[in-house]
Amino acid sequence: MSAAEQKTALRKTLRKQRAAQNETSRQRIAEQSKRCAAELLSWLHHTGILRVGSYCAVGTEASPSTLEDALVQLGALIYWPRCDANALRFSPIPAVPAPADSLGAAAIPAPPPGIDELAADALDLIILPLLGFDAQGFRLGQGGGFYDRALANCKQRPYRLGLAFDCQQTAHIPIEDWDQCLHAVLTETGLRIFAN
Repeated sequence: MSAAEQKTALRKTLRKQRAAQNETSRQRIAEQSKRCAAELLSWLHHTGILRVGSYCAVGTEASPSTLEDALVQLGALIYWPRCDANALRFSPIPAVPAPADSLGAAAIPAPPPGIDELAADALDLIILPLLGFDAQGFRLGQGGGFYDRALANCKQRPYRLGLAFDCQQTAHIPIEDWDQCLHAVLTETGLRIFAN
């Protein structure tokens, strides 16, 4: 079975596992987010304004909203992605929910086009949604490759933080040449830092 076929099968399994998470698991991620915000900023040792790429959780994805709030209280600016022409660009999050004409790829809420758009390498930290991750820090996304392409040419920045439930860890993520690693993942049981 090819890596692409393995990923397709793994996505089905992990979607079911993620959907089965209860409110207690979601509350625990929120609690861990509050605890980890200051630690994340101290690791980044950034002077000035910290730019954080995040996302609007859809369906059963772990929500970054508590982590966003905690980072904002510490002086960070939050940016959400918008997909245009197969590329992700990041803009400040909208103050109000996105209208129908501000929905990005797959009808995901996104900032309106053209507002202070940044490439991924202009961010200091990026919080990534995912379906699965392994002990080496490889991430399995939805399969569109948007984040992998956005991060492909990034060198030092941004710090890549996955947000997931423990049940989304799997023994091995099949890897293809373009797949990008995480630096860490935050789950309901805490922060895990990868050797990469």
